[in-house]
Order: sequence, then C-alpha cells, then structure tokens
Amino acid sequence: MWRHVKQWFVQELAVDLGTATTLIYGRGRGLLVHEPSVVAVNKYTGALVAVGHEALAMLGREPRDVVVRHPMRDGTVADGDLAAALLGALLERARAGGSGRWTYVLIGVPSSATEVERAVLPQIAHQAGADRVHLIEEGLAAALGADVIRPDGRASMLVDIGGGTTGVSIVSAHGVIVARAVRVAGNEMTEAILDLLRREREVLVGWQVAEAVKFELASALPFLTEGRKRLLGKSVVTGELQEIEVTAEEVARAIERPLQIILNAVRAVIEAAPPDVAADIHQFGIVLTGGGSLIRHLDDRVREELRLPVRRARRPLEAVILGMAKVLENPELLAHFRTGSRVPAWEETLLPEDARPSSVIPISAWTQERPRRRRAMG
Repeated sequence: MWRHVKQWFVQELAVDLGTATTLIYGRGRGLLVHEPSVVAVNKYTGALVAVGHEALAMLGREPRDVVVRHPMRDGTVADGDLAAALLGALLERARAGGSGRWTYVLIGVPSSATEVERAVLPQIAHQAGADRVHLIEEGLAAALGADVIRPDGRASMLVDIGGGTTGVSIVSAHGVIVARAVRVAGNEMTEAILDLLRREREVLVGWQVAEAVKFELASALPFLTEGRKRLLGKSVVTGELQEIEVTAEEVARAIERPLQIILNAVRAVIEAAPPDVAADIHQFGIVLTGGGSLIRHLDDRVREELRLPVRRARRPLEAVILGMAKVLENPELLAHFRTGSRVPAWEETLLPEDARPSSVIPISAWTQERPRRRRAMG
C-alpha cells in the first residue's frame, strides 16, 4: 500500500548521464528523455541557451555569442556547473506535470570513476534539483538491461562501448566480480577519422560529419569493407571548400587502433579472471552494448580474435537505462545492487591504453591472415 501512496509524493527517476547521450526513465512512466549530453551557453553571461538536440544542432554553426560544450568527458563530469545545468534542464522535462513532489534519482557511475568523480555525481544531482540520490555501477546496470544476469549465480561478461569509455564487466546475480575500463571508445574512433582526413586528405570536416561517416562506413573487419561517401570540407592548404570521396577501407584503417586497444582491454580482463569465472565466460561468451557496438562486424571481430561466443545486445543503446529501470521498479534490487561513492584502496579500475595481456595478436599478424579469413567467410 505504501508504494501506491508514495507515488503521490515522490517521483523516482533513473538517469544514464553519458558522455554522448543522457537518458532518463521514470518509474511507472517509461523512458522520458533521450537527448545528447550537450549544452549551449552564452559565452559572455554564462546563461543557458539550449540543451540536448537543440544545442547539438548549433555545433559547428554557433552564433558568435554562444559556445557549445559537452559537460561530460570519459563518462565522468568535466564541468560541474554545466553538468548540473544539463541535468537540471532534462530533469525538468522528465518532471513535466509532476512539480511539487520529491525527486529520488538513481544515477549510473562508470567503473573507471575515481572516488572524487563518484562523489561529484550526487552533488551535481542535488544541484540539479534531486532530493535523494543513489548510485549503481553502469556495467551491472547494462548486464541487467541486456538480460545476461543468470539466476544460478554463474558469471557473464559484458563490454559496454560508450562515447568516452569502454567498460569491461564480469557480473553475476551476486554483484560485480570484475569491472575495468579504458578511456577509448566511440569518440576516439570519430577523432581518428577526423585525424585521417586532416593528415592524408588535407581536409577539415565537422564532428557530426565524421560521426555520420563512422556509422555509415566503419567496419571492424578491414577486409569486409564496402561503400563510399562524398563529403564537403575545408582544405587545410588553401582554406577553400573541397569535395572528397571517403571509402570504407580508409575508415576501417582509421579506427583500427582504438579497436585494438578495446580488444586488448577485454583480453586483459579475461586473463585476470579466476578460473571458474573464465570457464563461465568460455561457455556463455560476451555481450556487446553501447553505441560503439553498432560498428559493423564488431561482434565478428571480437568472436574471431578471442575465440569466444559474442553477441550484440538487442537494444545496445538503451541497455544501461533498461537495467536501471529494472532496479527502479524493484526496490529489493536497489538494496542489493546500489553502490557508494567510495572506491576500495586496492581496486584499480582504469586500464591504461597500452594495457596488454601476456599474449596479444599483433595487428600486423592479424592483417597478414586476411586472405585465409576472406576465404573462410566465403
């Protein structure tokens, strides 16, 4: 009965405050907000001009008195005031028609976050208007959202490739077993494409153009590339407009290094896993989530290199918020899985970009086997 009475006085929201996208779910109401994590502010007064899609539309075309910013970087808060402004505006949209009630917020925290970065999130949420704040590990939430938690307690592995970080988590029904992260993900791939166009084609294009190229042409298997796209950019040499044609092969070459860093991080976590956990992963495989998992043939690449079953989650972009929704709708899950802002002193969660397991297949060796792989895949 208390749950029915409570809804008249309290609204409960789950927030996936990501580097690229913010999603908000309302208990009993469904997904309420799905917006880019972008704000536009007046550069002279600091006043908030726009958030979300409206702010993203200004990127690269800002009025002279407006600047567009991303308050989140690598999955954590880069600018506290802007993050609070973004979250406050989006919470206000989610609370439409529900003013006057207390607001309880559940926020996902990446495994790479330090103790200081974890402590900042509740402060930001309170500044944005939340009355009570709980935290949950994003890797665990993604596992719940992708339905990989096994009731028998056996382990499952999940690789969440977001905008700023790639989280590698091994979880079970009892909680998080291992959670590591590397600050290389979708944004790094986009930057690699921008860098390739600048160095090899001597053309500058905008971030949103490079993002479109990534999702249209990128392939995780360099020998399975097809398609090309014409772009209009600015010549580095003359400063004039220049039209070029970019091929899928060029894009695959550009994103190879970020992909290899992600694969090395996954290998390192598997090698560090206890024997029983490694056996569970060998049996049940790996599940990919996050926007970066939408790169074509990424599941095939991971499967081929790691010799493990690999699949993409049914709704990879929403896996984290769907898991948080389950926790919000089931209070017993919140009591079981919520985390605090403190990180154990012995827990090193951030992997360096050059983290390598004991045996890594070099890119050159992998590339040398292209003819055999091409024949094997028909």
